[in-house]
Amino acid sequence: MKQYYIVFILLFLLAGCAHNNVWVKLGASTNEFNVDKYDCLQQSQQQSSGAFVNQYGGFANSGSITNVGLFNSCMNAKGWSLQDKKADEQKQDTLKKVNEKYKAICAKPEYAELFVKSSCFAKDITFEQIADNTKITPEQKTILPKYRIEVDAVIKEQREYLRTLTDPGHIRLVDYLDSTQSEVDKYNLDLLNGIITWGEYSQRRKDKLAKDMSEARKSFQPTH
Repeated sequence: MKQYYIVFILLFLLAGCAHNNVWVKLGASTNEFNVDKYDCLQQSQQQSSGAFVNQYGGFANSGSITNVGLFNSCMNAKGWSLQDKKADEQKQDTLKKVNEKYKAICAKPEYAELFVKSSCFAKDITFEQIADNTKITPEQKTILPKYRIEVDAVIKEQREYLRTLTDPGHIRLVDYLDSTQSEVDKYNLDLLNGIITWGEYSQRRKDKLAKDMSEARKSFQPTH
């Protein structure tokens, strides 16, 4: 009975770990998680067999079990990290609040003229905006600096929060974003000074977003 009791305790603890932790990967979808999880489960299966005999008889069985260590290593190799569920929920909630601040700036009527020329979120930039060969107007020149001051304050808040997290992936990502901030400043100044068109400005924003997303994925890959 003692052996069965120990097994029960181990199963209980494992169940608790699974309940209190969650697999996290920046930018990944639920479908991507399911695909990676299935693949790692397939790779981590091991054959197991055993027998039990006492004075009343005995039995034997065999089958496959999941090697937890192999499974975790597989998921890590695919860019997933196991994090405390409550801590992750708190992190997501904080980042969501920061994102809501950015959305609130996007919704301000005084900036609407800018977003007609180049969407507030780079991911929403249209082909028509990229094809726009006009340059910034005097009126738009008075709006852009005010908008950038508000946006930069939210970006600073987000990066400062990410630096408080213990995950080194976030630190690597923020280091990268800080190191490329001059690129963002340049294409905003080039637009303001009439050096580039709105279309060129939108294209540079889209290109920067693509590089940021690529760097984000690399930042959360295992370093070993």
